[in-house]
Amino acid sequence: MPRKPNRKIKRNSRSRPRSGCQNNPETEFRKSVLKVRLDAFQIAALKRLAKEHGTTLAQEFDHAVDAYFLGLRREEAQILDVLVDQLREATANASKTVDAALRKTEKNLAHLARKRRSGLQR
Repeated sequence: MPRKPNRKIKRNSRSRPRSGCQNNPETEFRKSVLKVRLDAFQIAALKRLAKEHGTTLAQEFDHAVDAYFLGLRREEAQILDVLVDQLREATANASKTVDAALRKTEKNLAHLARKRRSGLQR
């Protein structure tokens, strides 16, 4: 029986993998596509919550799943969201402070190196 010739597989040039999975930028874990069937009452309740909180239906669903697995009430999950936002802001501010200190240190070291080279060091 003759062998079939090897065919080159064309790579998809899309930025997302074909499986529908992609990395979550917040956690660096892969997010998978999952189909969930909700009845009209559940969809209406999620839409109402989304409208009340200024979010999307998908975000409300994500919050509900997270709260379920963490065993949290909605209020507790909201408090955690606020704390996470505050932590991100504090981390960004600390990073800016450290970056500024490093720039200042590098500038001072360069100044000292120039003095040493020119023989003006005290």
